[in-house]
Amino acid sequence: RVKRTSNIRWVQHMTQKLQEELLQNNAKDIDNGHYMEDIFARIEKFHSTIGFRASTEETNSSGILLPSALVAAATWKQILEVCSNLFSAMGVTSATDKVWQWHNSVRNLHEHDPPLIDDLQGLMVALKQNYGFHIAICTSDDRSSTDSSIKNWNLSDAIDYSICGNEVSNGKPSAEPLLTLCNQAGVEPSECIVVGDTTSDTGMAKNAGAGLMIGVLSGSGMKDQLLATGATVVLKDVGKIPEFLELTKSK
Repeated sequence: RVKRTSNIRWVQHMTQKLQEELLQNNAKDIDNGHYMEDIFARIEKFHSTIGFRASTEETNSSGILLPSALVAAATWKQILEVCSNLFSAMGVTSATDKVWQWHNSVRNLHEHDPPLIDDLQGLMVALKQNYGFHIAICTSDDRSSTDSSIKNWNLSDAIDYSICGNEVSNGKPSAEPLLTLCNQAGVEPSECIVVGDTTSDTGMAKNAGAGLMIGVLSGSGMKDQLLATGATVVLKDVGKIPEFLELTKSK
């Protein structure tokens, strides 16, 4: 999820829905400047809670996700539960129902996401052929979003196993997702190389006892943060993995 553009689109969508809801609930006070300030404060609270920084004239962007932000690292169930509780505290009635309705209206969240590198399929095929690896996807996204990405990036034939955030009782950084994949593949966690870009990934690898944890900087995690939470090494992106493996093999 390079630059996690889909997550930023989701934040923008939910921000619009929240603002519309708050304005509708208090239409009589719209001309009250203090009330508008209150709405903006609530939206800012939403952004800070999920780990999003809105664009400014200085940044000139659509906004950024903070390192290992909730919206980038947690499962959708976890994210929506946090939003429901927060919006309810803000006075949104039937907040849980509305949050799920707004979320589901986004449709194919990852439809326009670019792959992690230009030839992601080629990388996966090379890792399988040159090193005998099984390739698995372990994500906090739900199944529909994950399958969309696999289809859009033409990875169906390259991936052996996958597990999503809505298919486990405890998502990352719990060990459960990786242990479930290990059970499916018939391998031990110590035989696994985990590649990830958030502290949820490094936490899962550490908790499950993975043999190697490779952090990458193509998402929202920062180098120092990833190393401090369990990464063995941090690379620029997944395209650097073969080079790293060759260097490791030669030592």
